Amino acid sequence: MPWYFYAFLTAIFVSFVSLVEKKVLSRVHSTSFSASLAILNFVFSLPFLFIIDFSKITRLSLAIIFISAFLAAFSFLFVAKALRKMEISTVSPILALNPGASALAALVILGERLSAQNILGIVLMIVGSYVLMVATNHGFKHHLQRFFGNKEAVLVIVSIIFYALGSVTDRFLVADLFIDPLAYLLFVHLFMAVVFMVIASGWGRGVKGIAEALHINGAEIVVISLGTIAYRYFQLVAFQTALVGLVSTIKRSSSFFTTIIGGELFHEKRVTQKATASLVIIIGCLLVVF
Repeated sequence: MPWYFYAFLTAIFVSFVSLVEKKVLSRVHSTSFSASLAILNFVFSLPFLFIIDFSKITRLSLAIIFISAFLAAFSFLFVAKALRKMEISTVSPILALNPGASALAALVILGERLSAQNILGIVLMIVGSYVLMVATNHGFKHHLQRFFGNKEAVLVIVSIIFYALGSVTDRFLVADLFIDPLAYLLFVHLFMAVVFMVIASGWGRGVKGIAEALHINGAEIVVISLGTIAYRYFQLVAFQTALVGLVSTIKRSSSFFTTIIGGELFHEKRVTQKATASLVIIIGCLLVVF
């Protein structure tokens, strides 16, 4: 199958998982939720032990996978904290900036060059983000102050940076070091589970909080875990033959549907304007990578 088939599957699962996450995070603390999800991801990855190829796994590759896991863990946690406090139709379009950030990271780390069209795409992404911020019909200065004064919004921006670095790392592992995607998933989920256990113990409610999260929303977290494993696998397969920015763009096309569907499900305000901003950001992303 062509790479964009897997990238499109990634987008479908990302959209589905985001909607279920929003529902769960209305009842469960973000740290406890993230830790419980990380543990389930590792448990559900254990069957990969019997079918994966370990021949390319070295100390170097394990070290890089750990770095990727660390970045992914905090990126996921920051988004979870934002989703708990902010509207999903606001968070999702902001996350549509991921492909642009990934393209810039790829430029610096992998040497991918930006054309005039790419730059135009980044400008459109910025414009789309501005439209999103002015959704309440206040001036630019007002929204600039509110945006940078909003802890959750800042967390989303930091998560975008971590995601971009993690995406470049993932691409390097599966495309340059030829790591089996299933082997990568097994080890990255192991490392993420360890990282989240440390986070939950230090800043959360530890094992008690994890147990409570599974008790309150165990079925939903299981569904999210399976969906997460699925979209991560499809993304890695796409990374084997396609550039980081291109795969990330197709993946984040899910933000448009998440904004519309999520806004309707959770009765959020100004969904049409937010969806328009999301569409502008996606068009910008397409110009970045094509």
